Amino acid sequence: MTDSKKKQVSALFPQLWGTNTPSSGWTAYASSEFNNSFSAYNVTLPTGEWATAGVTNNFYVTIKMPNYLQGVEPYGFAVKGRSSGENPTNWRFQGAETPGGAVTFLYESSTPISSTETMFFNIDANGIKYKEFTFYGVSGSGSNCGLSEFQVYYFL
Repeated sequence: MTDSKKKQVSALFPQLWGTNTPSSGWTAYASSEFNNSFSAYNVTLPTGEWATAGVTNNFYVTIKMPNYLQGVEPYGFAVKGRSSGENPTNWRFQGAETPGGAVTFLYESSTPISSTETMFFNIDANGIKYKEFTFYGVSGSGSNCGLSEFQVYYFL
């Protein structure tokens, strides 16, 4: 009998209402934030957006799992751009086995992120479990690049 992995159909990140550092232990942070209305945690909410403060190159948003949870092996991730069209055009998805540790590039693309639909990407993490996930924009369009959605899907 072979071992088969089961995919969790629910997304990993909970909704982080009102703060980048809720008491649940989840943490959202970014390279910059346009203002309090465009905070990193907005990528976990059904409405709202994260936007950089005038940055169009080398920007990121990261979600860190709480210490009390074990890492997960991702099989995919989803992203959606800002409604303004100020979106990443060259980017990568990366994971870290330990928060703040060395990152592994899990996906790279020069496909612009859509403002109108959520884009899903399959990945192969090779059985490695991660505790921190980052969407890294190498370059983007507009003045305040960002995302309105960022979510990870994982094996049980």
